[in-house]
Amino acid sequence: MALNGAEHEWLRARAVLREHRFHSDVPLIGPLIAWARERWNSIATKWYVRPLIQQQSEFNQAVVDRLTDMEMRLQQHEQLIRQVADQENYLLQQDEQLVGRIAELESRLLRQHELLAKMTADLQSRLHDHGAWLIAQDREQSELVHDLAELRLCLVRWRQAYPALSQQPAADRMIADPESTLEAQDAQDELT
Repeated sequence: MALNGAEHEWLRARAVLREHRFHSDVPLIGPLIAWARERWNSIATKWYVRPLIQQQSEFNQAVVDRLTDMEMRLQQHEQLIRQVADQENYLLQQDEQLVGRIAELESRLLRQHELLAKMTADLQSRLHDHGAWLIAQDREQSELVHDLAELRLCLVRWRQAYPALSQQPAADRMIADPESTLEAQDAQDELT
């Protein structure tokens, strides 16, 4: 419980003990009664009580000073606690934002990973299909080369069997079948 300014002043005012002033409400002789009590107190207890009052006042003043110091420290601690609480709230908000951002990034990464896996599978499928197409093209080319070799062989045999036709001028043969004439010339060039 924090002390306010008025409470501090009240404590300070009551920290110092004062000697009691005697007075009497009795009519006419009241001042005389008060004076007699004052004299009796002065003779009987004043010299004994004054050091005790001084000692108690010093103690009270030390307690008030200590309470004031503790109150200031308590206020400083409360301020530090509020600052720490504010920082903790800020860090919690930052943490929540980071957790949200991490979840968002993980989600994006997962989507990209799935897309990459799909693209990889698609590329592998295309590569497989392309490989199969290349193999088919290679087979077809091999078959064509083989067929061409057989045709050349047949042409060579045909020329050997019919030498008179091979003597026909090249221009006449080109007109009749230009492709076969060129192929025949290539085959004859290979043989020679």
